[in-house]
Amino acid sequence: MKKKFIEGEDAVSGLREINSQFETIAHELESQYSLSRAKYALDCLTASTPVTYGAPLDSFKTTIERHTGGKISVEESGEILNYLEKLHRPHNKFQFTELCNHLSNFEGKVEIIEEGYTLLDLFKNSVWVPFFADNEKIVAGLACAIRRSLDRILDTHQKLFLSNYSGIDCPYVFEEFVADIFEGLGYEVNRTPRSGDYGIDIIARSDSDCIAIQVKRYSIGNNIGAKEVQTTLGGMQYADYRANKSIIITTSDFTVRALQQAKGCPIELWTSEDLYSVVREHIEKTIKNLDTLGFK
Repeated sequence: MKKKFIEGEDAVSGLREINSQFETIAHELESQYSLSRAKYALDCLTASTPVTYGAPLDSFKTTIERHTGGKISVEESGEILNYLEKLHRPHNKFQFTELCNHLSNFEGKVEIIEEGYTLLDLFKNSVWVPFFADNEKIVAGLACAIRRSLDRILDTHQKLFLSNYSGIDCPYVFEEFVADIFEGLGYEVNRTPRSGDYGIDIIARSDSDCIAIQVKRYSIGNNIGAKEVQTTLGGMQYADYRANKSIIITTSDFTVRALQQAKGCPIELWTSEDLYSVVREHIEKTIKNLDTLGFK
């Protein structure tokens, strides 16, 4: 009986070394309720997924080429490689499943594939199992850790919102809490000095925006007035900031005059409900992104 196995070629030798860090990241997520840390983990996963599922096809092509003229005749090699060239390189788990379906449907008659087996068996036994299957388990493990972390973060934020963030008494800790949220949203975040900050606590930058953020951990009834709005609008123009937008975030509310002052100005006024809504929508979107990658 002819062998359905050929010695495979590992096309990306450094892949497992890179993804070995994922186990550490996944472990850290179990003890951290940080939106920014969850984003970092998702960025790592997103960057790795196209390689995790695309590299096996590259490796399989290289393997076929290496055995051409030996275990695989030139004619058989050409037939297999022509078929593989027509297949799309997978970038996620869904596309990898499609690749496997195409490999199982290969109808070419080549001696290297023994009777009762398919090109998919040759792919799995020569490349996928020895080089990539264990690595996928690590990647899938990180995806599960991210999903669990996001669920816990959302639950934590909901409880904090319902208590009006009573568990965060220190204004500076609340500023750190808000800064982590914006970092988790994808902004480059910098905290300003505690004094001489021109009324600005956080600077959040993206490719298109620089946002000056003032954070007020106030009790219910101690509403933000027009003066704070004016201070923030003035502070955002400071030379070191040069922000094009500003946000005041408070655990209380805003006076009528503050709302009037903000009209037509590059400033948004957020209450606790607004902050929680942003976090909830972001987490729900992130979970959908995980689904898109094929990790449900």
